[in-house]
Amino acid sequence: CTRILLPLAIVVALVLVFNGTPMNFEGKTQYISMQGDTVNVSRGPAAAMIAIKQLGTNGGGYYGVNSAHPLENPNYFTNIVEVISIIIIPIAFVFALGYILKRKKLAWMIFAVMTLGFLLLLLPTVYHEMHGNSAIAKMGITQPLGSMEGKEVRLGPAASAYWAITTTVTSNGSVNAMHDSLTPLSGMFAMLGMMINSFFGGVGVGFLNFYIFIIIAVFISGLMVGRTPEFLGKKIEAKEMKIASII
Repeated sequence: CTRILLPLAIVVALVLVFNGTPMNFEGKTQYISMQGDTVNVSRGPAAAMIAIKQLGTNGGGYYGVNSAHPLENPNYFTNIVEVISIIIIPIAFVFALGYILKRKKLAWMIFAVMTLGFLLLLLPTVYHEMHGNSAIAKMGITQPLGSMEGKEVRLGPAASAYWAITTTVTSNGSVNAMHDSLTPLSGMFAMLGMMINSFFGGVGVGFLNFYIFIIIAVFISGLMVGRTPEFLGKKIEAKEMKIASII
């Protein structure tokens, strides 16, 4: 793990540095804005912290507004790198399980079901955010860019919706837009991702929940076909089902 994760974190940090994210140990600096205001800008080892935040599904951020901040997520390219970083290890865990159990077909099946569930949340969210807010449209206000409330202009509604679902299904917690500004159905899909907590669910807990669903599904299908339910060579009986049901 260390051999893979450390170089990966370094690559993510370097991408951010080359795109304008600070990586130093200096304090605040000042500049005069176009309005003529004096603005204090925080500096520090932000790039390294962001790499850890995304790859480790730790959420939070170096700046108060997280990856919506232009120094924490400067442009569309860094947004792509950061959102991939959220989901790359959770996906890898699925295939790692298949490799360890020597059941690669099972890993592919789990991956397919998780991806389908992820897309069922993602696609309608992107659609609703790109088509704007119907309540605002009724006021006669055009929304050519989609629903831009609470979002960064440099990223737009589609990338913000993609991040919103990716961060909620994985229990990551980082944001590049304000989730309470999502359109009603988009907000519901983000909350569903958190409540289902099974699709690429972080680096452990979500997969454990998915495993419980597998046990319940195997038990029910076993009853339907009249066979003793088994999973990975183990019988699933009353004791296992009681534990799974409680969880």
